[in-house]
Amino acid sequence: MPNFDFTKTEKNFLPGFEHKSGLHQTETGIVDIGSEAIGPGDLVIASKSSPMGDVLVKKATSSIQESDFIRGFALRKTNIASHESCNYLPGELVPIRRFGEVVITLDALYLDP
Repeated sequence: MPNFDFTKTEKNFLPGFEHKSGLHQTETGIVDIGSEAIGPGDLVIASKSSPMGDVLVKKATSSIQESDFIRGFALRKTNIASHESCNYLPGELVPIRRFGEVVITLDALYLDP
């Protein structure tokens, strides 16, 4: 998270308390060959990464295991040609909206900037 700056979201730092902030990012993944078609709003899991460093994703089904990591959810296509489907098929690039939360706790030795 090199572009995340906690000071922009939280202005009052209180020692001894938890400070939470939401994290939202958009990234691009490639639909894995073994995946079902991914529709807009479907949860996706990271299946593995390609040799070139791209994230391969699959549609999250009810049979996901605890070791599977939910990556986010698929965004909808904005421009759909007449010969295309609104779903993302294996091999296609899919924009993924990631979500999460950052939590920090400050000890009593922290000095307010």
